[in-house]
Amino acid sequence: MLPPHRAAASPIPQQVQDRKSAAAELVTNAVKHANAQKTTVGITQGESLIMLEVQDDGTGGIPQDALGSKASGGLEGIRRRLATFDGEMFVSSPAEGPTSVRAIVPYAAPAPQQH
Repeated sequence: MLPPHRAAASPIPQQVQDRKSAAAELVTNAVKHANAQKTTVGITQGESLIMLEVQDDGTGGIPQDALGSKASGGLEGIRRRLATFDGEMFVSSPAEGPTSVRAIVPYAAPAPQQH
């Protein structure tokens, strides 16, 4: 175990770590704000992108002021963090539900190591 002031280098790319935190935040939002009973999280890694999709069976109807340049946190905060990796986020949340959030971030797989 490393002393508390030292951290091991993570083999997980930063965009993957940020995706994990985005997934956790989206699930928390579904439970906290949408009264969701069921939340589904999917993560797909392709050759050139990583896609995260979070869907819930909650009430839906995310207010438009929760999205856009004037919003300060929540979904807009996730969108801004993903944008630092040229990522995009797409939200579908009709008033009657369900809500689906898809985040896509470009990804370059590490080259295989030669021995």
